[in-house]
Amino acid sequence: MPDRRRQAALAILLGAWTAQACTPRPRPGLALPPGAASIEIGELQSCSGPLAAQGLAFHRGLERGLAEQNARGGIQGRPLVLHVLDDRGRPAEARLAMQRLVGERGVIAVVGGASAELTRAAEEAAAGVPFLSPFGGDSAGSGSSLRVEATAGGADGVARDEARGYECARLLVEAIERARTIDAPDLWAALRSARF
Repeated sequence: MPDRRRQAALAILLGAWTAQACTPRPRPGLALPPGAASIEIGELQSCSGPLAAQGLAFHRGLERGLAEQNARGGIQGRPLVLHVLDDRGRPAEARLAMQRLVGERGVIAVVGGASAELTRAAEEAAAGVPFLSPFGGDSAGSGSSLRVEATAGGADGVARDEARGYECARLLVEAIERARTIDAPDLWAALRSARF
């Protein structure tokens, strides 16, 4: 009889230990603001105008990447919410859209920029908020934007642009998960370390 009790006790302890070990836990390093129901991401994109085909392909890739992360439970149980503003392929509109994303929407990072000219115009209004773009300043993120190259997608323009959007989503998710906080300096540091 004592052996059965010992076996039962061991089975209970092993079951409790297994349940505890297999329970997903938030990453201890990332401090999100108390009460934040979601993580706000901005997208500055040419959804209309002369660069719309490129911008919409990029958007599809970005949206797919963020949707995949949200299907896995978001980050620490919080969904990633995408705020998209159309720059219409005009630098002045890109600058204003960036101001709105950073100032009014309170996004923690911005992704997009359908050309080097639009990216430069938006960088002026980024106010230190991380800005990931295929046409960003450099691949090290030492300026006011980080250039993100697609690792897949081929030479076809639409497939390449969609791959760039997806790569931006993947990189941003990885950086948010690595960051200690979602403040701009911590997020920039995490982006740099995630990239290289």
